[in-house]
Amino acid sequence: MNTKNLSLQIAIAEKAVDLFHLEQALRTASADLRDACAEFRRKHNQGDYIPRDSELHEQMREATGMEFEAYNDAKRNVRNAKRRLDTAIRSLLGKEGQS
Repeated sequence: MNTKNLSLQIAIAEKAVDLFHLEQALRTASADLRDACAEFRRKHNQGDYIPRDSELHEQMREATGMEFEAYNDAKRNVRNAKRRLDTAIRSLLGKEGQS
């Protein structure tokens, strides 16, 4: 093993840890959105479902906008981290194939 491969392996490990943390953040954002929607439904005496084409659904989307945006940001961050990890792994495998 040469130092180039070692540095690639370290980069992969760092990217994997980053992905782990971002997946945790996604779970938190998802729970926050779910809780915000549940709170909205509770305040408006609704059950588990509000039809998408209703005015109340639009109000819920507006009321939970920050949570929804945080959830979408977290999903995007996870997608990007997975792509970075995949790229780093392919780089290592490409280098090992040339050794």
